[in-house]
Amino acid sequence: MDKSRANSKVIKITSPEEASRVIQTYILTTAKYDFSVFEKRILYYCVYVAQECLQGEKLEGLTFDKLRKKPKKEITMPIKYILQGEEDHNHMAVKNALLALMDKKIVFENSSIWGAMHLISDPIIKKYDKVVTFEVSNIIWRCILDFSRGFHAFELQVAMKFKSVYSMRFYEYVSNPKKEFHPTLAIDDIKRWFCIEDKYKETKDFIKRVIEPAKKDLDEKAPWSFDYEKIKLPGNRKYTHIKIIPKRCPQNENKKLQASLEERRTNFSWTVKDKEVRLYLTDIIGFTQTELKNTRDIWGDAYSIFGQELRTILQDKLIVARQLQSEGRLKKDIKSYIVGAIKSMVEAVKKTNPVNDMADKIVDKLANK
Repeated sequence: MDKSRANSKVIKITSPEEASRVIQTYILTTAKYDFSVFEKRILYYCVYVAQECLQGEKLEGLTFDKLRKKPKKEITMPIKYILQGEEDHNHMAVKNALLALMDKKIVFENSSIWGAMHLISDPIIKKYDKVVTFEVSNIIWRCILDFSRGFHAFELQVAMKFKSVYSMRFYEYVSNPKKEFHPTLAIDDIKRWFCIEDKYKETKDFIKRVIEPAKKDLDEKAPWSFDYEKIKLPGNRKYTHIKIIPKRCPQNENKKLQASLEERRTNFSWTVKDKEVRLYLTDIIGFTQTELKNTRDIWGDAYSIFGQELRTILQDKLIVARQLQSEGRLKKDIKSYIVGAIKSMVEAVKKTNPVNDMADKIVDKLANK
């Protein structure tokens, strides 16, 4: 094992249940690549491992360079989660997937350089062992952790169990649609994403072989699926676009996960994780839970930017507010003043650190060697 590998931080993934819901960048969701189901499951675990870097971060506009935590990582992954119950004598399917991912690379480009790097490197399976280890380069992490174009959230366990890559890709695309969701897609664009440009020349064949099987799969197994409409653009005699209409499938939802997500939405401790900051807001300044809930976005932004330092900032703002109040110069009540002051600080930070979509931009294209 080389020195760089020995010094890399190791993350062990012991159970897919730990992942529950993962956040995946829109760049990866709409990237161009042709993976087998086994290769896709390995990529899913890379996305899962990346989740630890997102703790305490505000996702909107987040890029790799803005992350506070971004070490090179060696991943240790149980083989059974690549197979998902499928037979694999002597791990041949796993080995083939690892070799294929070594041969495939991600192409990246910005205003000054162009480059490409292999997706994974140095895979090792010890004889009679039940795990595989491999490394992922920082260039790949740049792609996986670039949220400048938005993101999708989906349940990892659901995605891992699909037997079709088309089902996997559509599930990623329609799950928990955000404002950047594009419902109308050119059929040629979908074929480009899946690297099937030379297949299914007739639209009816594309619908029959790709769209309908994926929709049926999601309808039966996923908490999100979709309906669709074929579209003819003016002047065209054939269907060239498809409108994807996401829909929830409550009968397929993970009830335990939904309860956990609902708790996050209603529990302020998920917004501000530091207990000392929360106690200062409630016990010292006097905010009620209703007031904190009504200003949740402001506190969430402030905590993601300032972290534990937010307590010191609140202390300073409270001193200023009380001084202004004693001098008769406080036009608002103390809590309103503090909310306004924190909001101004957050907006100032955002203004001085705009999202730079061109800096180290990752081209959303995974290419075969």
